[in-house]
Amino acid sequence: MEFDKRLIELESLVSRKQSFMRKLDEANKELSVYKFKKARLIEEFKKTNTSITKLDNNSIVDLWLATLNDNKDKLSKNEQDYKLIIILIDSINKEISDLHEKLEPIYKYDEEYCELLKQQKDYSNTEINKIREINKQINQYKVNIKDLNDVILIGNHLNTIFNYINENLEKSKKWKAFDIFGKGILANLTKNSYVKEAEEKVNQIHYLAQRFARELLILDTNLGIHINIKELNEFSSYFFDQLYYDMTDNKRLTNIFDFIKKGNKYITDTLNYLSLFKEDYIQKIINLDNSKR
Repeated sequence: MEFDKRLIELESLVSRKQSFMRKLDEANKELSVYKFKKARLIEEFKKTNTSITKLDNNSIVDLWLATLNDNKDKLSKNEQDYKLIIILIDSINKEISDLHEKLEPIYKYDEEYCELLKQQKDYSNTEINKIREINKQINQYKVNIKDLNDVILIGNHLNTIFNYINENLEKSKKWKAFDIFGKGILANLTKNSYVKEAEEKVNQIHYLAQRFARELLILDTNLGIHINIKELNEFSSYFFDQLYYDMTDNKRLTNIFDFIKKGNKYITDTLNYLSLFKEDYIQKIINLDNSKR
């Protein structure tokens, strides 16, 4: 029947509206937090005559290198946090813009979908209602799979960066800890022919870790996947809570390597865990499709 065919088409188009709106809401909340932190840091910099222009004109990689090499321009904790926050604000703004783009066509079809829902009782009988209910369940499972795929994609991007850093660690594993991180990784990243790509990877790590954590919590709320919140918080909070202190103490530099390796393992384990849910939803869809025959 044409009516049901159009209803299913529209349902597929608007099905992710709630997911996108929840993501948009959480992204805006996080953005507000970082904007507030940025404003507070700027006030602190005014009191200490810290040059914000100088911070804005230098990449986080260059500033970390100066810190690792005990340069006179050594980065302070507040300065590092400011650079990380700027990266987060820029990245979240782009994420919010992308979500608005995804929601725009959904709003376009939402009104028509709601109107058809009101009319569907005029095109129904017991058998049709049964099929509609099955299709509704199938569609919800498809939405769940798409939400899982979004998080899996973020995790894969993050793992690619961790693997990239791990490869550099392996190449320079015989060096002293200071040389490995100060010269074996960051220096190489800024001096090879892929400077922009390398700095992009470094910039993405923190944002992707924060977004991965945020979207996992949304999945946990929506799908009940039972994420280990303590482990998740330890992973996502490292950049603000511990990185600076590990970087400025030669005795603690190996903690950075441990984080990279643990982070790599945590993401891999989490992605494998999410894949199990995805496989379960795929099987449920197959079973429901078979029940319509």
